Amino acid sequence: MIRRFGMAVMAVTLSACGGGDNADQGSERSVASREAHVANADPCTFISPAELTEITGDVVTRTSKSGESCKYHTDPDDGVETTVSLRDGAAKLETARKSMALLSGIGKEVANEGGAGADTGALLTTKKDSPEIGDESLWGLNGTVYVRKGDVYVEVMPPLMHDPATTPGIPLIKPAERRAFAKAIAERILGNIEKGAR
Repeated sequence: MIRRFGMAVMAVTLSACGGGDNADQGSERSVASREAHVANADPCTFISPAELTEITGDVVTRTSKSGESCKYHTDPDDGVETTVSLRDGAAKLETARKSMALLSGIGKEVANEGGAGADTGALLTTKKDSPEIGDESLWGLNGTVYVRKGDVYVEVMPPLMHDPATTPGIPLIKPAERRAFAKAIAERILGNIEKGAR
């Protein structure tokens, strides 16, 4: 899939170098072909189950896709969820930024409402530091990362717990580790897309 996307981009570039009506028609067909590919891209092809297993240490048992999102299931049916869009990256990241700003504001408002409010406030308020991936990026709740590189948008929601069958004790994943997983996965996805576009 990724390689076909790269070939479509090359076709658009090459057709733009020609002249006349035939070049214009070829360019229009190439753009239409690229748009069709982008619309039909399988979201589970941008990073493999083996790559996810390598990063998180939990074996991916199956994948399921929905629109631009892919869920990499592990036992006990937790796992990483990725969303990859090959277009409208700036608009999608801006939407994520506004959503996080809204949640952060709600978190500050409820933080003083007793113990439950403090817990909720801590959950909804996000840190201002940047993941420093791609052209721009930000952290979301529970270690989720949102990234834009060029027109590509990547969102990675890490798992909350490891597979209890292979992890001793309470297998909840610490916040810093969730962020590390999300960042490594987003970087791998962007790297895979770049390799495929060559």
